Amino acid sequence: MALAGASIFSSFASMFSAWSASKTEKKLYAIQARMQELQARAAQNQAEDILRAGNQKVASITYQAGQAKASSKVSMAAAGVRVGTGNSAEVLASHDIVKEMQVNQTIANTIAQSYGAKRQAVNASNKAIALLAIRHKLDLERNRELLDKWGIDMQ
Repeated sequence: MALAGASIFSSFASMFSAWSASKTEKKLYAIQARMQELQARAAQNQAEDILRAGNQKVASITYQAGQAKASSKVSMAAAGVRVGTGNSAEVLASHDIVKEMQVNQTIANTIAQSYGAKRQAVNASNKAIALLAIRHKLDLERNRELLDKWGIDMQ
């Protein structure tokens, strides 16, 4: 009889140990998933910050180009050059062309950097989803094991 009691105790101890290990493993997957979600949010915030910085740089380039163009006009007028005709028009137009080139390059760089950060956000989010799927799979497998152990057929 003592042997049967020890066997039952051993079975329950084994079940408890397996249940405890499974529970710990599921918690670890949940924690890892949460960390990935936080990384995704941080990467998304980084992408938004990059876009804001790009917009500010475009505004700065536009302001500086406007200041340079205005300075050129004043200098030309002070020198007695007729502003807006001939060579003076070409000089003023070159300010606009340089500004557009700088703005376009800044926008292209901003988009590329932002895209990289958004890609990191998507990857982290996908990892979180995969970790949660593994956690749920463990739940299903553990439940199936318990049903089998107790001889319950769920089909």
